[in-house]
Order: sequence, then C-alpha cells, then structure tokens
Amino acid sequence: MSLAAPSAGLRKGKMFEFGKRLGLDPHPCYEYIDRCSCMMCIFAKNEQVMENMKRHPEAMRKWVDAEAKLGSHGSRKQACKNCGTSALILTT
Repeated sequence: MSLAAPSAGLRKGKMFEFGKRLGLDPHPCYEYIDRCSCMMCIFAKNEQVMENMKRHPEAMRKWVDAEAKLGSHGSRKQACKNCGTSALILTT
C-alpha cells in the first residue's frame, strides 16, 4: 500500500472496509449510485445523472444553464418531468 495513494489497487469492498477502520463514512452518493464521480460525468449511466437531477436540482441547473449558454451539440432541450428544470435529453 502506498502512503501517497493508500486506496490505489483496492477493490470497492476493501475500500469501504478500509474507510470504516479509519472511522470514515462513505460519500453520500453511494446511497444511490455505484461510483462517485462528477454529477454530470459523461461516463455515468443515464439513470445516475437523472437521479442526481432529482436529488440536486439546484446544482444540476447550473450545469444545464452552462451547457445551454455554450451551445449543446446533438441534444434537444426539454422540460424534465422529474425535477421541473430545463434538462437535456439523455440517450442510451
């Protein structure tokens, strides 16, 4: 185990065990998704992004507004029925 990156090489289960021994709680996002990353990560599953939109509409609104201002490519804007904010259609 490296002191610079103690989690390098650990599987998720081992990482949670390691954190528990240190008295650390997992990040709250692990309550509903299986990997912790940016809220609008391009590698996230659509379901994960939609769950972030439902749970954190004010934060997600900033992302949607920024994309709309910059101009999105290949997406259509539509009202999100789940969170009530303007959102981009996510396709699989």
